[in-house]
Amino acid sequence: MTLKYWLVGLGLLSMVGCGSTSGQSTQEITMVTAADLLHHNWQLLSIDGAPVTADHKLNTPRLEVGEALNSNGYAGCNTYMGKAELNDSQFRIEQMIMTMKACSEQSMATEAAFTNTLNEWSEISIEGDLLIIEGVHKLVLQLDDWKY
Repeated sequence: MTLKYWLVGLGLLSMVGCGSTSGQSTQEITMVTAADLLHHNWQLLSIDGAPVTADHKLNTPRLEVGEALNSNGYAGCNTYMGKAELNDSQFRIEQMIMTMKACSEQSMATEAAFTNTLNEWSEISIEGDLLIIEGVHKLVLQLDDWKY
């Protein structure tokens, strides 16, 4: 009789390990590759969780990545270009050059947060149509490819 209870107990213990993983994501995390970024236009949605609004020209900052990771876009006041680099899950735009216009204080603050994050090595991930770059600031950009 005790062997029977021992086997039932052992069976119950083995089922505990088969329980639900609620709250845990089962989605596999994959490394962002150059192919994930190439020929796409990403529009900035938020910086550190705060929504980004368009300036007086109705432009929001954006990042476009082309051949050989050549990157360009609008930073909030000025346009920029440079060479993007990927190193495992790290991303940056090296040797960024920009136009030198002066804009509103808000536009310049947005531009500084955006470009400072892109200039430094930052964690990069893609979740659906969102590109997340987290370093000096957390940038969330949405895929917004050009429409002809």
